[in-house]
Order: sequence, then structure tokens, then C-alpha cells
Amino acid sequence: MNSRIRAHWILGVTVFAAASVYLAALTPHTFGFYHDDSIYVTTAKSLATGQGYSVISLPGSPVETKSPPFYPFLLSLIWWLYPQFPANLTPMMSLSIAATIAVLLLAFRYLTRQGYASAGQALVIVGLTAFNWRTIVLATGIYSEMFYAALSIAALCLAEDYSKGSKSRPKGIGLGVLLGVAFLTRTSGIALLLA
Repeated sequence: MNSRIRAHWILGVTVFAAASVYLAALTPHTFGFYHDDSIYVTTAKSLATGQGYSVISLPGSPVETKSPPFYPFLLSLIWWLYPQFPANLTPMMSLSIAATIAVLLLAFRYLTRQGYASAGQALVIVGLTAFNWRTIVLATGIYSEMFYAALSIAALCLAEDYSKGSKSRPKGIGLGVLLGVAFLTRTSGIALLLA
């Protein structure tokens, strides 16, 4: 077995093990422990039920101004498909698991493809990230961090490919869309736009 196949096999096992840990750690009864998850779900319900981007749990249902709307929009699609609360918390939390798995795969690809790390070094980074207790918390809750991280790494991959290779229009448009969606997920995405 050559080293590239071995590295991808180890990556697959690592990601599978991480996904198993995330699924085992999925606990909808911890919803609301942090403030952000309740705001995301409230605004998701608001969007899904046609009440706009507002905090419908507060008197007067004020417009949400603290966080960008893209992640709650994705959650609103889940709410629309599964409108029974709190049963819909598990599918919403699963979005974070999927985003975390994407982060792990994209990080490995980015580090090895751009030559920032050898396959072995990238596997260590992915493994340490996958089983870090903060990653597990973010992967099993309703938080935008992992979705934003996946968008950011994908944008970095595309930006470096674009700058080093042919500057095709579709690739440039794709990069612009990724950067815009990253900003609409977390306002810290402005750093990617500026870079």
C-alpha cells in the first residue's frame, strides 16, 4: 500500500471515529446551555414560519441584529422539514456534525495540497482537532462555528487554486460566493474578504 492510499485510509478511519464520538455525544437536552444556540433556533423558527429574521421569543419580536442570517436560514430549512420542537433539535445538531466532518476533510486537503504539511503532519492536525473537547462541543451543538470553519477552509483552498492556476471566471465567481456566504455566517468572515 503506497503512502498516499495509507494516509487516506487513516483519514477515513479518523473521520469515522470522530463522527461516531460526535453522534454518541449528541445530547439535545443540553440545548440552551449556551445563549447562541437558543438565538439560532429562535431565528430559524421565525424564518421558517414566515415571521422574518427576528427574535420571536422577545416582546415585540425585534429584528435580530447580532448575528448574520445564513446559518439560521439553513436551520430554518430543517425547522420547515421537521417542525416539531424539540424533536427537530437532533437534525439541527446533525448539521454541525456534518460541518465538522467537512472541516476535517477540507483541512487535510488544504494542508497537503498546498504543501503546508506532509500527509502525516496533516493527519496529526486533523486527529488533534477532531477529538479536541471544544470541537466536540461545537460539533454536537447548534453553533455556526464549524459551518463557518468549513466555508473558510473551502474559500482558502479555492483562493489559492485561483491565484496559482488559471483564473477562470467560474472559479472566481465560486470564490466570491464562498466568501460572501462565510461573511453571512459569521461577521469575522470580513477578514477573508479583505484578505
